[in-house]
Amino acid sequence: MQSRFTGSIASGPAPRLDLAKKGLGRFTEEQVPENPKKGPFQTLLLNNNQLTALYPAFADKFVALRVVYLNNNELKTLPRELCDVRTLVKLHVEHNRLRALPADIGKLEHLKKLYAHNNELKRLPVELGALRELEVLSVAHNRLVELPVQLLDCTALTELTANNNPLLSPPPFVWRRGLDWIRLYLRERAVSADVELPDTPYVFHRHIELSALRASAGGAKAKA
Repeated sequence: MQSRFTGSIASGPAPRLDLAKKGLGRFTEEQVPENPKKGPFQTLLLNNNQLTALYPAFADKFVALRVVYLNNNELKTLPRELCDVRTLVKLHVEHNRLRALPADIGKLEHLKKLYAHNNELKRLPVELGALRELEVLSVAHNRLVELPVQLLDCTALTELTANNNPLLSPPPFVWRRGLDWIRLYLRERAVSADVELPDTPYVFHRHIELSALRASAGGAKAKA
């Protein structure tokens, strides 16, 4: 039996489908209205429901989707169907019950903003490094103990929020100082995977300076 559409369709330059705050426990293909005159939906609002999954053919229906709001639901895993929507640039999945992000998230090559704070994440997939256009990553208020060194490959990243996690790598004195220090730490971790890094700001900074000097000396020796 086809479900009656009770959301709203916003026209304008970027058509959007609003199904937020509808008390939805399920989201099915029958709940998506046809919108031929305005073109395919570019924004989908499914926030503040009780969703635990998306339907399998989701990506086939939303071929031009750029922004998705799935925050404030009951998701325990990020629906893999989302990772097949290669046009996504902004994804909100904060305030769910996510325990992990799938490796397939690396397929979202145009994703610029990922909001996954206030979940139950214990680790981040190394495939995040494939998101070369990612500018904002919010993973605060989770259960993360380390950040993957592959975040170094996210060269467009300008904002990383990771407070209120039991982080050990990088340690608090690093991530509290911002993204530049986090990058320094991850870079050292990448080249010194088996070396225990200093655990105080002064000693760590001195370690970085000495590493830079060694690298400079090595480069000069190679040219000689």
